[in-house]
Amino acid sequence: MAQLGVVAHAAAMLRRALLLAMSAILVVGCAATPSPSPAATPVPGATATAATFPTFTVDLVERVGADATVVITDQSGTLASARSAAPGDGASVPDGAIQTASLSADPNTIVLTWSGSPCDTAHRLTIAPDGVSMLLERPRCSGDAIGVDHVLLLTFDHPVDFAKVNPILRTLG
Repeated sequence: MAQLGVVAHAAAMLRRALLLAMSAILVVGCAATPSPSPAATPVPGATATAATFPTFTVDLVERVGADATVVITDQSGTLASARSAAPGDGASVPDGAIQTASLSADPNTIVLTWSGSPCDTAHRLTIAPDGVSMLLERPRCSGDAIGVDHVLLLTFDHPVDFAKVNPILRTLG
C-alpha cells in the first residue's frame, strides 16, 4: 500500500514538472518577436524558412559526376513548377555566370543554365519577392578538370520577360 502512495506522489510531481516546463516554453515563445526582413532582396536562410515560402527540390540532369540537386525557395509565390533539362556536353557558360533564356513554346517558362564541376552537387536558388531577382548558391568544389552544365526550367504563373531576370551565382566557402 505504501508503494502506491509513492507512485501516486511521483506521478503528481511529474505532472507539476511538465506543467512548469510547458508554461516556461509558452512564456519564452510569446516574448520572441521576429525582426522584419527586407522586401526586395533574396536572403536565403537568414530571414525566411521553408515553412514561410514555397520550396521545390529538383534533381538536376547531369551527364557526368555525382547526383546534383537544387532546392528552390520562392519568396515571390509565383513559381508554378521547376524541372531540369538535359545539358549539352561540357561547360557552355563562363564560370560564375548564369545564362537566361526563354522557352519559345511557353512564355511563362525561363531557362537558367550555369556551368560547374562534376562535384558541384548541392545548389540553393532563392527567388526574391519581385520574381526576377534570383540568387543561386553552391558550395566550393575543386579538383575536377571537366566542366559541366546544369539546366533548370522555371515555370511561373504568368509570362516572364527573361531579359529582366537578374540571376546571381554565388560560390560559398
